[in-house]
Parts: sequence; C-alpha cells; structure tokens
Amino acid sequence: MTRKFVVGGNWKMNGDKNQITEIINNLKTGPLDTNVEIVIGVPAIYLAYVKSIAPSNIAIAAQNCWKAPKGAFTGEISPAMIIDVGCNWVILGHSERRTIFGEKDDLIAEKLKHIEFLLRLMVTMLCRIRHAQTGFYASKIIILNLRIKNILACEKFEDEKLEELLNQDRCQALTELGKTLQVKHALESGLKVIACIGETLEERESGKTEEVVFRQIQALVPAIGDKWNDVVLAYEPVWAIGTGKTATPQQGRKQTLHPGVSRDNGTSFPDIGDEKPIVHQSAQDVHAALRNWISTNVSSDVAAQIRVQYGGSVTAANARELAACPDIDGFLVGGASLKPEFVDIVNATK
Repeated sequence: MTRKFVVGGNWKMNGDKNQITEIINNLKTGPLDTNVEIVIGVPAIYLAYVKSIAPSNIAIAAQNCWKAPKGAFTGEISPAMIIDVGCNWVILGHSERRTIFGEKDDLIAEKLKHIEFLLRLMVTMLCRIRHAQTGFYASKIIILNLRIKNILACEKFEDEKLEELLNQDRCQALTELGKTLQVKHALESGLKVIACIGETLEERESGKTEEVVFRQIQALVPAIGDKWNDVVLAYEPVWAIGTGKTATPQQGRKQTLHPGVSRDNGTSFPDIGDEKPIVHQSAQDVHAALRNWISTNVSSDVAAQIRVQYGGSVTAANARELAACPDIDGFLVGGASLKPEFVDIVNATK
C-alpha cells in the first residue's frame, strides 16, 4: 500500500502577523511537492488568520485542544472551536505539553495527593456499573483538584482498557488516560489528529524505547477505534526535540552500548556485570517496530496504511536521508518550519 508522505510544521509559540505572512508567502512561492500532504500547526490565536491567507494545499492545525466541547476550562480551546474557524487538524500529546504545561507525571502526582481516595472509590463504582446496551462501563469520574480546579472526565471506556491503565503506576496511568481522552474527543468531533509519542533520554539509554512507545500507542488504540484514517502518528524522541540531535535514519543501523564501553561523548557506562548490552535503535527501527506492533495488536490493514512521521531536529540537511527509510512517512518539524528551508523538507522525497 502506498502511503502519502505528510509533513507537519509545528510553529510552537512563534510568529506575529508580519512573520506569519512572510512564512506563508514563502510556502506559496515554493514550489511544493504536490504529492506531499502539508499541515502547519499554528498558535491558537492565529488559526483563523493563517487559514484566511494559506493556500488550499496547506492544512491548518491547532497545537492542542481540551477533551470536552465546552465548559469552565479557562485558557483551553475545544475541537468544536477549531472546526468553527475552518481548521481540521490538531496536534496532541506533544512532549512540550507534557513536560512544560502539566501533561506530565509530576503535576498529575500533585493532583493525585488530593484525589487518590476519590479515584479509588470511583474506579470501584465504575467497575460495577455496566451500560445495558453498549456493554461499556458508562459513568463519569469527576476529579476535583483543590488547587487549580481542573476536571478530568472519563466516559465509555472498555473495562479491559480501564483495568490496564489503572494497574499501571497511578501517575503514568492518569497521564495516558488524559491523552487518550483528548484524542478520543478530537476524533469524535471530526478533527484529524497528529498523535505524538516518544521516549526520554533516560528511557532511551535504558534500552526502553520500544517498551515506552508501545505503551503510549496502546493507550491510544481504544480512543481511535475505527478512525485510523484520521490519525497520523508522530514518533518524536523527546531527547531529540530542539537539541539538534537526530535519531540515526538507516534501517538496521543500531548503536550497541555495552557496560563499561565508551559512549560517543567519551563517558562510560558503569560495569554492571551480566546485564544485556543497550541498543540504541535508529529512526527506521522504531518506525518499523511500531508498524509491526500495530499489525499484531490492531490489524495488518491498519499497519499498512497508518502514516508515521518522524520528529526530532529534522532539517533540510537530514530530511532526504530520513525520507528514504521505508517506514518513515513524513516529518513533524519544529524550528525549521519557520524558515525557508521548510520548503526543502517538504520536497525531501523528490
């Protein structure tokens, strides 16, 4: 199956009207490969403006959204609002959302101090209430954080999924559940989603890359349901975002680090006896592993058609080599999407 190459530009918190106009004019001049799907993620305040000046061959994405259509969620935007201004994509689960703006373990742990007993009580109740028609557990967990009054709502999750999530470390479980709810609501609202996954440097150096990304994608499966055509996965190793470091592109090219053997930076791993050597997987290796996991755990058809972007310090200099990998179906580009070289990245397969 031929998968259409898709390149996303994540502007993050950058740009004013003058700079945005300059970026869009550069994209209009191009030329851009007509065989590539292009999506640019812009700050929420500029969604309508960018939509009004961007050419029709460029889709506009929000960089985040909340998991409810409306309500008392100060500072958030809903999928309905994104659609209302004419945009049809959203980026969800980006590592910067988790690590800077509260979509991460330590803030959730802080919330957990206030709601641990309530969570246990609600989960017990939830596991005893079955929706008569759908067979799903139908209830809502309303969790009140006494400090910032955030509300997390959980609706209609299969019992196996809830049990799996809640048997994990509590902080990790809530992190994944929150991300899952965002994706679920965005898709139900009609948006297309770029869903981000990826490991930290510590996880990479511990040889846990596959364990982490498999756990992250597993959390998304019930939320996506049968809407895989509306989802693009973005593998973004957290250690590579904005650092200038990029996962090795080539298939099968792995860096094996044995205990006591020097790393690239001259330091050494401690001698830990009989532990297995640590393998640093290439970008292609991780993409292929993700596709294999989806084939086994979802379906071979989904695995064949799902597009998996690579994101992590992608530039015009490395884009062509990355694009040549058989399981890399595009890029999610950060800083370089603000520069003229973004045209070269879009055209990396030409």
